[in-house]
Amino acid sequence: MRAGDITEACGQLADAMNQGTVRHLDQVPLTAAVNGARTRRNGDAWQLDRTASLVDISPLCAVTFARWALLIRGPHVLEGYDPLANIF
Repeated sequence: MRAGDITEACGQLADAMNQGTVRHLDQVPLTAAVNGARTRRNGDAWQLDRTASLVDISPLCAVTFARWALLIRGPHVLEGYDPLANIF
């Protein structure tokens, strides 16, 4: 992911959280990452800051980036995907 993609992913997840369209089932590592995460400015936007965060935020980063990839890249992958082509 490029820096702009990371910024976009962070903003999309924050919007989804504020709108209540995304939630999780209280996985302890993810909850700790959300509660301890810190951000840094990137122009007029922000990104997650792994170095300034109070805890390991890799679970939050993984969710953020995976969600972005599913929404942005997923449709491109699924267009040409034929599951029968993988059957021997």
